[in-house]
Amino acid sequence: MTLEMDPLAHTADTASTRAEPMCLGRWRRRLVLLTLCAAAFMISWDTAMHSIAVQTLLRQLGDRPNIAISQWLPAAHVLTYVGLLLVGGALADRLGAKRVMVGGYLVYLVGTAIHLAVPETPIALLIGRVAIGAGSAAVLPATLAMVVLVYGEGSRRARAVTAWAGCSAAGVMLTLLITAVVLNQVYWPNAMAGLTVVNLLVLFGVLAIVPAVPADPASPVDWPAVVTMTLSGGFLALALYQAPKWGWTSPGFAIALGIGAVLAVVAAAIRRGGSLPHDWLLSAEPRVRLVMLALGTAIVAMFGMVFLVIQYLQVLGGRVPVVAGLALFLPACLATAIGAKLGAALQRAGWVVAAVIIGSTAIMDGLAIGLTAGEPGDLAPLVVMVTVTGLGCALVLGIALEVVSAVHPASRTGIPWAAQLMLVQLSGLLGAAIVGGLVERGYQARFVVPADVLAIGGAGIGRDPVGDGVRAVALADDQLGAPLGVAVRNAFVSGYRDGLLAIIAVVAAVVVVMLVASVLARKSNAAPQNR
Repeated sequence: MTLEMDPLAHTADTASTRAEPMCLGRWRRRLVLLTLCAAAFMISWDTAMHSIAVQTLLRQLGDRPNIAISQWLPAAHVLTYVGLLLVGGALADRLGAKRVMVGGYLVYLVGTAIHLAVPETPIALLIGRVAIGAGSAAVLPATLAMVVLVYGEGSRRARAVTAWAGCSAAGVMLTLLITAVVLNQVYWPNAMAGLTVVNLLVLFGVLAIVPAVPADPASPVDWPAVVTMTLSGGFLALALYQAPKWGWTSPGFAIALGIGAVLAVVAAAIRRGGSLPHDWLLSAEPRVRLVMLALGTAIVAMFGMVFLVIQYLQVLGGRVPVVAGLALFLPACLATAIGAKLGAALQRAGWVVAAVIIGSTAIMDGLAIGLTAGEPGDLAPLVVMVTVTGLGCALVLGIALEVVSAVHPASRTGIPWAAQLMLVQLSGLLGAAIVGGLVERGYQARFVVPADVLAIGGAGIGRDPVGDGVRAVALADDQLGAPLGVAVRNAFVSGYRDGLLAIIAVVAAVVVVMLVASVLARKSNAAPQNR
């Protein structure tokens, strides 16, 4: 089997030859896109929920018989999902996107069935979460590969990819609403059962509406490089997921990060073709590198912000968290749809650099508004932050996916999309790790144990994670709960603001890098003309 030696150059060349879309009627094509967007919405929510929310919710709710093992359940999901993305993309190219979507959804639903059947058995739950992660890794790249097959190339494909981007971003924001529902004392398996019904409907839609795609056994897959990068993604995800708990300077973090980095280098060295995640930052054309850098930064900001808002709901969400969740989710969902559409329009107008700068600035503005929050039940600054930041993130996402989509070939796009999705997910884990570590450090450094609590041996509360502090407040009686609640809130707000400032600093630094790179590129292009 012969594999292409320069995957990105080959991709660009292949994309230049126009391909016809599938022969589908107008309404059938729209129904297919709606189904693919629904799958992206649900899978994006699921991966974000496990990446951001589940670990801290387990701390607060504490409804597991073995909390130490239960803390590894979301980690198992995240590691499986990130690690198997390239495998899912390869299977989509080889077996056909629809087959992989259906198979992935069946594996996903088996995992949820295990979760619902034995919600109190940690080992069974671990198996279920691994199955859910594996199914998600098969479904998501297959949805993007199917978009390309259905819409071919040109403006119609660009608009379809924009719709996919908006739904995927809205799925991440759904995490806020589901978290609020769980905080409203809804048993997590009950919430999961309702979402499973939605996923079943999506699966039925895939079976009935999405057209079949013939298998392509000749599709080149460099399995040694794919397997090596799969292991690399798993170790990198482990390092970032556990960074707030282990510490950025701990031996565990350094070992996991080092192994992941070495395996990524090995994958690049041994590969004979195909696409790897770092290609899109190092080997692509300058415009693609710029938008991928902007996209990674936007995902860092989005996941970091959602993490902070979830913990804010835990500590300061008020007596009816589900109302707060709705107040946050609905405008955020609308903002992501508008942002993706606006980003795509700016990209088609040729304002790529200006548009990503505008989107990044909106992200910083939204996060800065979030700095004014801090009073119990005061959701107005939070709603504005989520809306403005979501708008900016979706704007960058819409631009990036349109630019990247233009250099994809007309077929066999599963692996390239999977490589980008792995990069996106690792960026999200980085964002959650940055703010998670800062929140915990700020919380523990500024927590002052009330005298009444200290008198009964409560000195250790300030050394526990935020979720444990919220649980302690809920379990305390009225006399101790009030001063302890004030102490937890004050300490959390300090850590919350540290996290926001850190994300703002990251985005600002990347904006400076993009501006400098843009100026240098303009000078480089102008030099030959002056000669």
